[in-house]
Amino acid sequence: MKNLLFLALLFIAAGAAQAQTDQFTVYVEGLTCPICSGGLETKFKAVKGIAQVKADFKTGKMTFTMPPRYKMQMSEIKERVAKAGYAAKGILVRRSDGKTEKWGELKSIAPPVTGPGS
Repeated sequence: MKNLLFLALLFIAAGAAQAQTDQFTVYVEGLTCPICSGGLETKFKAVKGIAQVKADFKTGKMTFTMPPRYKMQMSEIKERVAKAGYAAKGILVRRSDGKTEKWGELKSIAPPVTGPGS
């Protein structure tokens, strides 16, 4: 019984921690390989406060979280993506206060097909 109670409290605490972060989804054009995705992740991981960075070259989607006290704006995200050599085509932000912000096209961006026959 104690184990169940502990697990329940742990689950609630994890949910509360997640709710206290802003969640970002950035649709990035130009990610064509795992090295590209890794480079973009590295650039964003270097920003104070950013956590859980994941860039997927197959979808062109990058996600990360950040505490709301840092107040990251869409213009800063676009600028950081551009400095990394890519183009932000859409951004979705779910703020910790329940508000949602959107900019651009919110759809996955498939990498260009390369190889024989392309």
